[in-house]
Amino acid sequence: IWVPGSAFFAVAHLNVGSNPHDRQNEIFLELIGRVAPGQTAGRVRSQFPAALAALHAAYPAEDAELASPILYGGLGVPTESRSDVARAVSVLGVVGFLVLLIAVLNVGNLFILRNLGRRIEWAIRRALGAGAGRLIRLQVTQSLVVSSLGIVPAILLCLWLTSLFRGAVLPKTLWGDGAGRVPMDGTVVGFAVALSVGAGVLAGLVPALASLRPEPITGLRETAATPWRSPSRLRSWLATGQLGLSLSLLVVTILMVSTLRHLRAVNVGFDAGRVSAFLVSPAYSGYSRQQGQAVLREVVDRVEATPGIEAAALAAAAPFSFGDIGARVRAADSRTGPGAVPATEAWVSPSYFRTMGIPLLAGDTFRNAAMFWTFGAGVVGRDVILSATLARRLFGPAPAVGRLVSERTQGPPDRIVGVVGDSHWAALAGEGMGPLYYMALPSISGEVAVLLVRSRMIGSALHRAVQAAVSDVAPAVPVLDMGLLQDRINQSLWEDRLLGRLLSVFAGLATLLAVVGLYSVVAFSVGERTRELGIRIALGAPSLRIMLSVLGGGALVGGLGVALGLTGGAGLSRLVASRLYGVGPLQPQVYGLAALLLFLAVLLASAVPAVRAARVDPLRSLRYE
Repeated sequence: IWVPGSAFFAVAHLNVGSNPHDRQNEIFLELIGRVAPGQTAGRVRSQFPAALAALHAAYPAEDAELASPILYGGLGVPTESRSDVARAVSVLGVVGFLVLLIAVLNVGNLFILRNLGRRIEWAIRRALGAGAGRLIRLQVTQSLVVSSLGIVPAILLCLWLTSLFRGAVLPKTLWGDGAGRVPMDGTVVGFAVALSVGAGVLAGLVPALASLRPEPITGLRETAATPWRSPSRLRSWLATGQLGLSLSLLVVTILMVSTLRHLRAVNVGFDAGRVSAFLVSPAYSGYSRQQGQAVLREVVDRVEATPGIEAAALAAAAPFSFGDIGARVRAADSRTGPGAVPATEAWVSPSYFRTMGIPLLAGDTFRNAAMFWTFGAGVVGRDVILSATLARRLFGPAPAVGRLVSERTQGPPDRIVGVVGDSHWAALAGEGMGPLYYMALPSISGEVAVLLVRSRMIGSALHRAVQAAVSDVAPAVPVLDMGLLQDRINQSLWEDRLLGRLLSVFAGLATLLAVVGLYSVVAFSVGERTRELGIRIALGAPSLRIMLSVLGGGALVGGLGVALGLTGGAGLSRLVASRLYGVGPLQPQVYGLAALLLFLAVLLASAVPAVRAARVDPLRSLRYE
């Protein structure tokens, strides 16, 4: 339903006073503009200072806060999630590129192994006059056929994965309705196809160049069992590169999984598993400010009297729901204390702390509906409650109850009536249990509030009970179920979950590709050494020594890959350094665990060829060609 903005504020009684067109009213709006054809967002942004300067000159008092506007380009992603989405997509883009590079190295290595079995054919082709360009085109064409065969299954797999991640990983705010905000359109498919074709060309080009190195006469003199040392070194270096890249991804994955584990173990300071939030809006049903306050107070009493509900309270916003409002609090009765301390403002009703399970450490909670007190000659101030961290930063070990503080540049100071335990408000990481500045809810709002309910009931049963209690007071007031606070906390971790899950998938895929690549190299090396191994066994070499010889070759490649991967992991971890919590980007235990996992995978990949080498039949190996 589209209504004029002025009509909405008049109907909803949102602090418009007697004159809804008064510029002094605190009305929050967003300005939306369409960029003219031929212009860019950067050019529009560059013109804002001049426009703001004109506004400042015309309205110096009203427009003082427009000095630094926040501009967002496009509306494809909600503005509050734009930076998070950009950061997560950037990390996943780099990781996806590394996995693609590992796949290219893997396929390239397999083509090298295939060409070794065809080197006599390549030598005959060159002896018959085939030029280097013709041979390169032949090799690249074959690699393109391989990559093209994977395009259609890959697109179908991506369609399935997109729907899977949309429901299980990505938050609803990024997808809106079921259609999704990132469709598999022609641009995405075209980019993927172009990337696949480019990867196919790259995977075939390196083996093609390697096959041109020996002279034709050298290739004609060789047999299929003759070792070719130069490609052997190239195969080993390609396998080393795959292992190094996969180890780098393993390091980042373990860092993100450790971060998610630490965040889930954070004590939020309140009982998030038993408190549910509901949005109640009397103003939107036509109630004035005073009527809305009366309705909300009666709603709390009626909800608390409902069987199965332990406590209920009101707040201007629920924790982990609408971000935070910053303030700078200073001690008003002391000149020797610290300067202004950053804090988060929270407007709550008297029963908030009991409902949330936040302990009272000193003083008392809010007692009456007005929460005002008389300061000096009839000047009215407010009663406030501080969190323990804020009280400690302002007054140190000294008692805070009864002291005067202020978070306003003008007006009377506020009086501290109590100190409560610390709790998280908008994020688990960063400031953590930062300073909170609690004020009484009726002193700031009465139109829209969050109803917090502590109960063992959850889901639809609790929603029906709350809706029935509200309907008894005001039948026309709707109740929006916001869910358990624990669910909102989990939703705040969407970026960490996204990175953790997808990085785990990418790292597992990269490790699998690297292990397959190493297995192919070691297995082919064993095949090249079949005659040599048969002679050794015929001369009495024990099977264990043969196995250790093969395992040693794989371990050497794995060791070089580990050294390369640890260095790459240290650089790649900088991409997620700002997202880490409880673990450092250079944590030795993380790198040790990643190296151990990869080295075990290397030994596993080398074990099968090693066992096969120990079982070589000497008679068959001497006839091997």
